[in-house]
Amino acid sequence: MKQQGLFMIGAPMRSRTRNRPLRRVPALTALALVLAPGAALAEAWLLEPYLSVGLGYDDNVELVTDDSVGSPVGMVSVGADLRRVTETLEVRGRGQLDYRGYTDEDAPDNEDAQLLALELLHRRPTGDWGLDGRFRRDTTTAEFDRVALGDDTGSDVDAGVVEEDVRRHRLRVAPSWRRQLTERVGLEAAYSFQDLNYSDSGANNLEDSRVHQLAAQGDYALSERTTVGARLETLLFRPDDSADVDAYIVSGVIEHRVSVRTTVGASLGISHAEDKDLNDSETDLIGRLSLRHRAERWRGVLQLERQLLPSAIGRLEEVNQFLVGVEQDVSPRTRLGLNLRAFDAERLGDARGGASREYLRISPTWSWRLDRNWEIAARYEYRQVERDNGNDSADRNAVMFTLRYRPLRELP
Repeated sequence: MKQQGLFMIGAPMRSRTRNRPLRRVPALTALALVLAPGAALAEAWLLEPYLSVGLGYDDNVELVTDDSVGSPVGMVSVGADLRRVTETLEVRGRGQLDYRGYTDEDAPDNEDAQLLALELLHRRPTGDWGLDGRFRRDTTTAEFDRVALGDDTGSDVDAGVVEEDVRRHRLRVAPSWRRQLTERVGLEAAYSFQDLNYSDSGANNLEDSRVHQLAAQGDYALSERTTVGARLETLLFRPDDSADVDAYIVSGVIEHRVSVRTTVGASLGISHAEDKDLNDSETDLIGRLSLRHRAERWRGVLQLERQLLPSAIGRLEEVNQFLVGVEQDVSPRTRLGLNLRAFDAERLGDARGGASREYLRISPTWSWRLDRNWEIAARYEYRQVERDNGNDSADRNAVMFTLRYRPLRELP
């Protein structure tokens, strides 16, 4: 399931003309059932359950600087994808439960994470209406998101924000609308709401918060391959205890199809953020450069960006980030992959050289398909975090071997 970016300030909406495939926009179950006409639901539902079990070793379970604890680890992941696609309606859902247990007596408590998500795109003469609803329950050290191909996971900058493993809940609801006004001119509007909640947040200097974002974009197709546009955004960041922050962004965007399989995109704009309590403001440049390629044997996404993102510390952060996701089919049964994420985050409003955090994760993978439903895989993961301008740093090495079962079923 493609995941839309959570509050990626300055991220361009993907434009399209009438002769291009419509983008999938996420959804909530209730709205899917209300909006879906009976005639449009004639096609079959496809259910794809999956189960993964794995064993491995982690040499720094909590990603701490001192007194790190290594432990053998066992993992179980169970879930299911559900989808239905018609000429006027697309519905895609996912439910997933992850569990990770440690055998060392000095290791922390066992970890678990849950994800519920449903996406909807309803095509109507008045435009394409979408809704994205997703709920995550995980921790600040167990990253649920990955730089999966086609996914946008760079909005979570709380990885390694504190040494303690803090439970968190994230709820996102995001309706959107898109209409092609003419053969060349398109208009898109979107609203998103996110609620961030952390257990024992006061003891770890973390804050619950709510984020509202409203965005509008107009685009113009210069040719069948190139589209340019202008984008306006407003973000309202409302932490429980720290100062409210309002941010306003104006940016220009461009997208170019180099070939049928390769697309490049870029945006460049100005952000202006206002601290409501201190009557202070800050203006800065933001932008994004991306490359996506999908061929028969290999697929990849590369993204470089500078954005404003909400954080568990109760502040907006200026984030410079680099994301890579690559998959290569080396044979009909064997696949190699690489995920990389690197960012540095600085609190908005701090003087240059103030409190900052750097994070790096590199994860090569190998998988071999035994048959249509069964697969074995191996993954190595390296993480490094530097807190407080490098005065507090830690790294982590982990390896995991998994067996995965994923059948595809058509529901009656």
